[in-house]
Amino acid sequence: MEQKQEVINIKYIFIGDITKKLFIGDHPNRGNEQSNRDAKQIFDRLCKGSNKKYDERNKLVGNGGNYFFTVTSHNVFYLILAESNYEERYVFELINNLESENIPSLRNENGTLSAQGLTSLENIVQKFQKISSIKAAMKDIEDVKMDMKKNISKAMSNIEDVNQLDEKALKIKDGATLFQENSAELKRVTWCQNFKYTIILVAVVVAVLLIIILPIVIR
Repeated sequence: MEQKQEVINIKYIFIGDITKKLFIGDHPNRGNEQSNRDAKQIFDRLCKGSNKKYDERNKLVGNGGNYFFTVTSHNVFYLILAESNYEERYVFELINNLESENIPSLRNENGTLSAQGLTSLENIVQKFQKISSIKAAMKDIEDVKMDMKKNISKAMSNIEDVNQLDEKALKIKDGATLFQENSAELKRVTWCQNFKYTIILVAVVVAVLLIIILPIVIR
């Protein structure tokens, strides 16, 4: 049986410090060139902006998926590149998890994520990767259930068709039996009428003969 390839829904995560305008960490490390460059451009643009809106959910559609980003009240910038069909609520739930676990605070002397911080980040990401795997499995189950319902409905429809054919066959049989009975009755009635007409005809012939023969015999 062919195994399904694991789908990577969370493609890239970038974390930065808006106040100090510093890169904190990312996952996977440095990502691919395009996603890393896009993340830095968005981060730099927000750092230069004077009017920052905290905890606002932002979304940009890119070639490789959707970029979701926000700035928390702690001036931490989060950007996540996710598959286009990955639900937004899971993305920001992931960000809330990163905040509640204080991942940005797990830094080394250089101000970037320490080994512990990177490991914790990866563990949380993996948990949210599995959400879509579970959802995909549930969707497969629902598809199987729908196919089963369709097959059952089709089977029931076939049973109804067979029952209808049986009823029609029974009606045809009853009609044939009634036709035979009516034919026998008609044949009997016809025979009786023919017999009656034959008797009348014979009586008429005899009467005519008597009318002709009696005068001759009397003479």
